[in-house]
Amino acid sequence: MALLVEISALGADAEYELRSLHRWIGADETLTGACTGTPRASGPPNPDHMGLGFDILEFAVNSGLATGALAVSIASWLDARRGAARLRMTRGRVVVELPADTPEATLAAIRMLFHDGNDENLGTDGEETVAGTDGEDDMRTADGHQQ
Repeated sequence: MALLVEISALGADAEYELRSLHRWIGADETLTGACTGTPRASGPPNPDHMGLGFDILEFAVNSGLATGALAVSIASWLDARRGAARLRMTRGRVVVELPADTPEATLAAIRMLFHDGNDENLGTDGEETVAGTDGEDDMRTADGHQQ
C-alpha cells in the first residue's frame, strides 16, 4: 500500500512553487518508479484563471526507501529556494509547515511526517509523532514542537 502525502504551498505564488517542486521531484532519478506526484485543485476552477490551476500536490510513495529519498528531495528543493517557498505537508492528521530554521531541522520535520511509529531510526525520544486518540489534529511546527 502506498503512503499518501499532500503538499500545499503557502503564499501568493503557490501554484508556481508547486509546479517547481513537481518538476524537481520528477527529475530526481532516485524516485523514478517509486513515487508518483499528481497536481490537483482543492476546489472548483477560478473563472478568472486561464487554464487549470492547482494548489495541492499529492504524492504516493511505494516504499520506505522512497520516503527517505522524497524527504531529501523536498529538503533540497527548499534549500535551493533559499527561503522563498513555504510548504504545508499533510499525511492523514499529521501536518508540518516548512521550511524550518535550518536544513537539518527541515529534513527532520519531513521525516517526522513520514514516521509511522515502526521505524526506530526516525524517532529518538520515544514520543509518538502522529495524532493521538483524542480526535484532534497533531499540528507541529517544522522543528517538531506541537501547536
